[in-house]
Amino acid sequence: MCCSSGSPGGAHHRQHQHKGENLVERGLEWVFRVTGLQAYAHMLHDSEEASKAIVVLIAVATLAHFAAGALAQYAGLLLKAKVAALAAIYLLAGVPGMVEVCEHVAAGEVTPHVLMMLSALGTVILGKAFEGAWLLVLFSASHAIEHNVTRRAQGSMASLQESPQSAWRLATAPDGSPAPGEPQKIDRSDVRLGDLIFVKAGEQVPVDGVTVKGAAHVSNQHITGEALPILAQQGTELLAGALATDSWLVLRATKVARESALARIAELTEFAKAHRPEIQGQLDAFGGWYSRFVILTTLAAIPLMAAVGVPLLGAGAEPGAVYRAMGWLTAAAPCAVVMVPLAYTSAQFALSRRDILVRRANVFDAVQTCGTVAFDKTGTLTTGVMAATSMQSLQQPSVQPQQNSATQSNSASGWAQQVARSGDTSEKKALALAITLSRRVSHPVADALTTLGDSLGQLQRTEHGLAGDGGLPRIDISAFRTETGGSEGTFQENGQPCFARFGSVSYASAALPKQRAADLARLVDGLKAATTVSVLVAAPQESRSDGSGSGSSNGADAGSSNPLIRVFTFEDQVRPSSHAAVAALRQGTWRRERPSAADRLRVLMLTGDNEVSAARIAARLGIADVSAGLRPGEKQAAIEAAQREAAASPRGSGVIMVGDGMNDLPALAAATVGVGVAGSRPGAVANWVDVILLHNNGAEAVPLLLDTAHRTRSIIRQNLVLAFGSIAALALPALLGWVPLWAAVALHEGSTVLVALNCTRLLSLPRRSWTTEATSEEVSQGNTLANSNAGNSSENEGVGLHMEPSIAVSPA
Repeated sequence: MCCSSGSPGGAHHRQHQHKGENLVERGLEWVFRVTGLQAYAHMLHDSEEASKAIVVLIAVATLAHFAAGALAQYAGLLLKAKVAALAAIYLLAGVPGMVEVCEHVAAGEVTPHVLMMLSALGTVILGKAFEGAWLLVLFSASHAIEHNVTRRAQGSMASLQESPQSAWRLATAPDGSPAPGEPQKIDRSDVRLGDLIFVKAGEQVPVDGVTVKGAAHVSNQHITGEALPILAQQGTELLAGALATDSWLVLRATKVARESALARIAELTEFAKAHRPEIQGQLDAFGGWYSRFVILTTLAAIPLMAAVGVPLLGAGAEPGAVYRAMGWLTAAAPCAVVMVPLAYTSAQFALSRRDILVRRANVFDAVQTCGTVAFDKTGTLTTGVMAATSMQSLQQPSVQPQQNSATQSNSASGWAQQVARSGDTSEKKALALAITLSRRVSHPVADALTTLGDSLGQLQRTEHGLAGDGGLPRIDISAFRTETGGSEGTFQENGQPCFARFGSVSYASAALPKQRAADLARLVDGLKAATTVSVLVAAPQESRSDGSGSGSSNGADAGSSNPLIRVFTFEDQVRPSSHAAVAALRQGTWRRERPSAADRLRVLMLTGDNEVSAARIAARLGIADVSAGLRPGEKQAAIEAAQREAAASPRGSGVIMVGDGMNDLPALAAATVGVGVAGSRPGAVANWVDVILLHNNGAEAVPLLLDTAHRTRSIIRQNLVLAFGSIAALALPALLGWVPLWAAVALHEGSTVLVALNCTRLLSLPRRSWTTEATSEEVSQGNTLANSNAGNSSENEGVGLHMEPSIAVSPA
């Protein structure tokens, strides 16, 4: 990806990169430093205050320029105001620009920026300082917008270094177990293989290792993409960067820091970034040699015209050689050509207002070569937030989860509303107990039930003006405690002490008779469509103490001999806009103007989540190509394979990758265009992607990016015709003396303004934002694909249990 070589930013960076390489540069640098011009130029470089002042000054100069002709009595005063404003513009924009031009020329570089500054200088020499000021203002304004967008989009690789830089090492006993004593704080790089490392609650694992003592729920989201924490206990392998959420662990280091998971991700990312295809800007390449051509022909034209009899300074009405040469320099100067990239800047700025930050302008060119879009699942196509989808008893052989309405993601699920309004006593009590226990726990599943309870309460307040949990009974929990696998509390019912526990299957089963535990295991084994399962058990304290229980119905109250058992299922929520966005990509309707078959893109899902979860979400969205259980390096390999497979695509072999975490970084860097959803650890993602999606943007940003890129290319082509057409129409006639200098300047500046105005058309984005619900065609396609997948993958499906990851399917 590139910045325009003609931008002030490019000159500024060139200064630091090349200064002092030859005698001229060293002497020039010394002069600028001694005279203070270097400090002055650096102070104004990318200064927002200076840019705003320049805009105000050109407005003053323009008003004074035109008012002087209409208000003759104030003409002198207005002309003085104009001169003062123009002088200030040249001081703020011209002087720093000339400093950079001198540095370029001293290094032997001639860029469109150099030629444009010389053109501005030429207009001053010709007495056209007003036109030269407009050149500077337009150039400064376009660069200010580009700088503002780039600054907002810039991230830092520092987030990759957010892994702990220190570790707590424990002494090792002769038998290899932790020896008594306090842990010693050491640098992470000093960890050796076999060291025992103590990880506190709320800290990250410093190096890869295996758990030897303790138990804690650990989040591996940044490595695998899986949002649900896993239970780490003795024998569990953990990767560097994993976060212990609720308790401490002792692990034995199996990798040193430089070989840990985070280090491997960084290495893969650097490799992919270094080997990604580089798109060269044809306009910048042309500008380099064309600028040299214009300067050389301007210098050569004066003696040549003098040699053929043209007076050097003119004679009478006949323009002289210098006059004609300056006309050639002004008319041939690529001011309008330099404005052409403003289309990219306008597109960047327009997308930034939608919280879509395009870091580099040539992303719009790269997007045109992409025939494949690859999505990560969690946080990209889905929200990454769990939602309660069903509740059932042991008597129900199957469950059909119903996800929250896509347009009302904050409302209570339909099944919960039905329970609260018309459910029997046991159903209402079960839901109330689960919500009450969850309010005291911080966990994705508990958060889902807490949100559900809040939604039910809001619904009741809206409909009846009453407080509470939407028609559910109020249950007071005492003796509350959290344990590995879930939480438990006691409550009173009809004067009888009862207990309730909510959590994983194994945690809940421990309070059940063997027969009931076996029935529960069979039910859970049949829940092939659920991603996550949690179980509520409530019963009298006496039935728990002797472990007995009889009867065939589990619907009785907790005060009877039969325990109350309810199974809750949870799913990640699909983003409301994902349906329409995927359909627009697959059908080519992302393009507003005459979509064709070539606009239909291949859509992939590349995820570290389990196969069951990935297949279910893909079926809903109509995505046929799914790869699940992928590690970072495998995602990168999948992107590279997609690029090879798409070589014959009518749009090209490019791939757009959309991801949201560190585990996506190698794939994002390997893709032709990397799109990062800045949700989790945005700093790390932002530094390695080309497009950054802020706030609630997801899949819907890709069709908008494609459409904007297509419109940008159209406007670029129009501007090129206009820019080069004006040069062709004016430059040679000006050199021959057929076009007076004022006309050449006016028409040349007019073409520049027209190019700039044409670029501003991109500031208006289409009203469609691809945030609507799925169409009936999408639903039909999704159902067809879902039925097909259900028949082919029934043997491979599994269920990830709440707080019990060992039961979840772990695809190779």
